[in-house]
Amino acid sequence: MKLYHSYILRKVALALAVSVVVCSLALAVLSIVRLGKDRTLGIPPLLVLSLLAHYNVFLSIYSVPISMLIACLLVFGRLSADNELIALRASGVAPVRTFSTPLGLGLVLSLAMLWLNGWVAPRSHEALAKLRFDAFSLDAFFTPGRTIHLKNYSIHVGARKGGLLERVTITERSPDGRTTIARAEWGEYTDRRDEGKVQLDLCEVEFFVKDKPLSASAGGTAANAGAEGETAPGSQAGEGTELLRETAKLYQVVFDFDDIKSRAGQLADKDDLTARELLARRAVVRRRGDLALAGAYGFEFSKRLVFSLTPLVFAFIGVPLGVRVHRGERSFGSAIGVLIALAYFLAIIGIEQGIMVGGVVPSILVWVPCVGMLVLGVLLMVRVNRQR
Repeated sequence: MKLYHSYILRKVALALAVSVVVCSLALAVLSIVRLGKDRTLGIPPLLVLSLLAHYNVFLSIYSVPISMLIACLLVFGRLSADNELIALRASGVAPVRTFSTPLGLGLVLSLAMLWLNGWVAPRSHEALAKLRFDAFSLDAFFTPGRTIHLKNYSIHVGARKGGLLERVTITERSPDGRTTIARAEWGEYTDRRDEGKVQLDLCEVEFFVKDKPLSASAGGTAANAGAEGETAPGSQAGEGTELLRETAKLYQVVFDFDDIKSRAGQLADKDDLTARELLARRAVVRRRGDLALAGAYGFEFSKRLVFSLTPLVFAFIGVPLGVRVHRGERSFGSAIGVLIALAYFLAIIGIEQGIMVGGVVPSILVWVPCVGMLVLGVLLMVRVNRQR
């Protein structure tokens, strides 16, 4: 039996390696297409290789679990088609004993994914954002939901559709002590880094001018409030008297590129934070009383745990499904694997997006697809083991 376990392990490991290579190549092609859309200027080959490496490291949180699922489907589909499992049953060996090999491999991969999702992928994503900022567009800088504090400005973008920025709020602090808040329905930026500038054109703008500058923290609060349309920036007590309120069709602001670049290196997305940093940030914002942001950090931490356990979960679901795939249906089995993985990840992403829109962040919801898929896999394994 030990010999047969080694045989299955070699088969699954080989299929896993091939699937990872294929997925990595596919992701590399998609990355090249994406890079080509960002900018048409010449890109140094070493920079391209570095970008592709970081893309694939970060996206391995998806490619490794999918490859595990496809490997189990292919290998156990072949074993079932060749009647090897029937031969084992005739020898008195229950099929469930053969399932322990891919499950053990899935467990090892899940432990490795804990390290990858918790430490390696965040650092790779951070390096990727910096490389893309240096070489391509400023999309990584104008991230929705984030307030950026520059030398004399604070910028908040509520949403983004392609190259268009929506619900943009700019807080300008002038030398004479006045603060101007411009809130626009939409806008777009022009990259003029060759001139050392970045131009932001806003449309349908509403202005608020105050006689007292906002503090850095207050500017961020006002920007967030203005972007969501919850309160008028000039109506906050203790933040200065509103002197002027007017509207304009167009408004153009020019920023210093070096100022933006220096701030870009200091920005930290949730994807850039390690597991320890996520927990530390959650504790800090919870002490401040910001339960919504604390919940967002908690959700991200739970999501990484779920993604780390996905190889083991996919092993549970892929083995019994593979047993039911017959000869000549390998492409069908691979298609089933891709569809299952797609539904699984879309369910998690859908839960996250729904939570972001609703403003409620119950971290336990992200476990629903994982636990559901695990229970389904266990039930399928029991059913396959009882078949005669």
